[in-house]
Amino acid sequence: MLSRTFLSSSLALSTLLIPSALVQAEFMALKWNSQADCRGSSVKYRNYDDNECRTLYSTDHAVQIWFTASPRTLYAYESDDCTGNRDPLGKPHEPGEEPCNSLQGRWSVMVADCT
Repeated sequence: MLSRTFLSSSLALSTLLIPSALVQAEFMALKWNSQADCRGSSVKYRNYDDNECRTLYSTDHAVQIWFTASPRTLYAYESDDCTGNRDPLGKPHEPGEEPCNSLQGRWSVMVADCT
C-alpha cells in the first residue's frame, strides 16, 4: 500500500491509504476547495478516471492535484461539457507542495494521459 499523510480540514493528521492495485490504475485524486486561493474550509477529495468529463460543483472554486498513479494532466474548460478552450492546470508535485489552481471561469474538468 502507498500511504499519504495530510492535514484534514479540521487540522487533524490523517493518512490516506491507497491500495497497491490502484497505483497501477489510471486516475487522479483531486482535492477541491470552496475558495479560489485554497484557503476555504470545505475540502473534498474525489477521484477522476482518464478522459471522463466532469462538470464542476457550485462549491468548486479551486483544486489541488493530490495523487496520480502515472503521468497525467488535469485540464479545465470554459464549458460544462469539456469542449472549447482548455487550460492545463498542472501535474502532481511532491507531497505538501501541491499548488492551488483557481477554477474561476471554468465549468468542467478532464484528466488526460500526458505521455
